[in-house]
Order: sequence, then structure tokens, then C-alpha cells
Amino acid sequence: MNLKAFKIMFAAAALAVASAASHAAPIVTLSSPLALQTSNGHYLTAVNGGGLGGPNSGPYAVALHSDAKAKGAWETLYLVQLANGRVAFRTTTGYYLTAINGGGMGGPNSSASPFHTDATWASAWERFQLEFDPASNTYALKTANGNYVTFVNNGGIGGANNVPVHSDARAANDWESFTLVPLNN
Repeated sequence: MNLKAFKIMFAAAALAVASAASHAAPIVTLSSPLALQTSNGHYLTAVNGGGLGGPNSGPYAVALHSDAKAKGAWETLYLVQLANGRVAFRTTTGYYLTAINGGGMGGPNSSASPFHTDATWASAWERFQLEFDPASNTYALKTANGNYVTFVNNGGIGGANNVPVHSDARAANDWESFTLVPLNN
């Protein structure tokens, strides 16, 4: 699938969601696999293809990384369209990305991983708003409580702490931007 066809399919699904009645079950699942690529070319990785959270995570065993330089199974996600214009991301193993507490976590003072990948259903913390910026042709991901997903250093591990993906940004800037890359698996 080329990028133009992917954008048309995504726009059609977004229109279907906008006109649908509100309920918790997914309305349209885009079954085409995709990857999230940061502005400096790294890819979001769901470690082990998902399933990490709680006691399985720690400062050096976080559920999400943003340092992959190539796309593979762990970088493959599926976009699930939900009611009210929200989306969820499902891993290849069937788990959903979760912004703990609905977002607002990250930085060197957070004692827990801001993200888990062990949810089996898209509840409130697994729901995101995908915001498109036509000027840069990129997206930002807003959490349930209004914060943005941040890829520290535009992807890669480093900076003031060892948590590569945060959920505490109050505005979408360069570290919060990414592109959706369709995968032809």
C-alpha cells in the first residue's frame, strides 16, 4: 500500500468514526500494519511486541522505546478507530498501548514507566487523539488527559533520564511529532 492510498483509507475511516454514535467498542479497525517514525527517523518499539507493564517494567525495562533504526515486528502497530475521533494502537501480539493515568508522566522524577503495553482492551487510558499538522505533514498523539506523547531526543534513549517515551508534554512540538508509515507485510 502506498502512502497516498494509506492516507485516503485513514481519512475515510476518520469520517466513519466522526459520524458514528458513541460507544466503547471499536468501530473500524484498520488492519493494515503501520509504524510510528519520529522526526529523526527512529521507530517506536513495543518491547517483546507488547505485554509489558507493572512489575515487568523498570527504568531499564520500559515497555516502549523510540530508538529502533529499522522496522520490524516490535515496531509494527495496528490503528484502531474508536468513537468520538479517538484511536488506539494494538501491538502485533494483541495488546494495546497504555498511557498510565491517562498521561502526565515522564521525566527524571517519575517513579514508574509512563507507558505499558499489557492492556487487552482499549479503555480510557488506551485512547488517544491523533492530531495532524498539515504544515509539517506529521502527527501528534494526545493522551486521555490532554498531554502529548513525547519521544525524548526525537527518538533514541538519552537525555536527563532513561525513560525514552513520556506522556507529560502540554504542547505538541518537534519531540512530539511523528509520521505514520504504512508497512507492506
